[in-house]
Amino acid sequence: MRKKVLIIGDSYMNMQMDIPASSRSYETIYGDKYSYHTDGLAAISAITVGKLGGECALLSHIGDDANGDKLYDYYKRCLIDTAYLKRIKNVQTGLGFAATDGLRSHKYYVKGANLTITKGDIDEAFGCFPDLLLVPQDNLLVMAGDNSGVVSEHTENDTVSRANVSVDVEERASYKTVSMPITSRPESLTLYAVNKAMERGVNMAVEYNEFTGHLPLSEVTGIKMLVISDEMLQRLTGIAPTTIEKTLSALFAFSKKVAARYYIVQQGNDTSFVYDGKYFEIAQAPSVITHLSHQTYTHMHNTYMGAMVSEYLNTKDIVHACQFANIVSLMTRAPMGIFNHVPNRAELEAFMKECGVDPVTLK
Repeated sequence: MRKKVLIIGDSYMNMQMDIPASSRSYETIYGDKYSYHTDGLAAISAITVGKLGGECALLSHIGDDANGDKLYDYYKRCLIDTAYLKRIKNVQTGLGFAATDGLRSHKYYVKGANLTITKGDIDEAFGCFPDLLLVPQDNLLVMAGDNSGVVSEHTENDTVSRANVSVDVEERASYKTVSMPITSRPESLTLYAVNKAMERGVNMAVEYNEFTGHLPLSEVTGIKMLVISDEMLQRLTGIAPTTIEKTLSALFAFSKKVAARYYIVQQGNDTSFVYDGKYFEIAQAPSVITHLSHQTYTHMHNTYMGAMVSEYLNTKDIVHACQFANIVSLMTRAPMGIFNHVPNRAELEAFMKECGVDPVTLK
């Protein structure tokens, strides 16, 4: 039976326009092409898991409009478990707009149906018995009037005890809830999902970004892997991870604040530095694939998280999973596709073979 990852977060229909800076006529700017594609960190991660052959359940909300129809059909084609993808009546699907002039990209988002996710939806989604939770990478908030802190009416079978849940955790501490500092801001649904995972004994994967960095991760148990960029690690520790020694020093300092089984530092667009608290290993994409990707983007693509957690659940080999994710990230922007193209496993393996890379060993 394949291991399943639960992904919770926003879904958007995104419109991307290319607008040359010189194409201006009075107050009107003219572009030469546009495209529509799915967007949202959760959506991209789920699409990646599904297209690579992993088992994924996506909790997200879309509207009962034309954009919602297109997203729902696309998620189904990606083989995502859509049991928790809800169509909300009389609400618009979340919409993103990006305008690129070749130098800068301006992005705008309307959350739409994404604002209707509730605690009850999260309770219900955990009824899929996930093996791993990808901690929401978006700012999900409890809206006013949401009193759905109990299991929804569709989850009557979701009453098993923790003893009946298969747990793959080393020396888990006793369960306790964590909370955000008291402020005037709405309660975080992301933190509610984290607490639910701890209650159920479900491992978690965290992408440490501008939002998740504000969560009280120092109090969270059960983080299986924590992914952080080299730039973010330097910002947090004051140590530039430019050498093995400096990377280890930065990770040692960071690990004193946040406990995880594996720490993964994204270095550039093709390398992952993997550290388990004692040992380290560097997982790098084969140079031939890095060269043939023909891209100048210096960071990992959002497909990295989906590829890494999917491959880890399949192989239980964290170094292999990170190396695989490096390749997926590179190939998302390779000539074989376009910006919004997430390659499926068959395409990846065919391309690797053409490059002389063994899809099994990645060498």
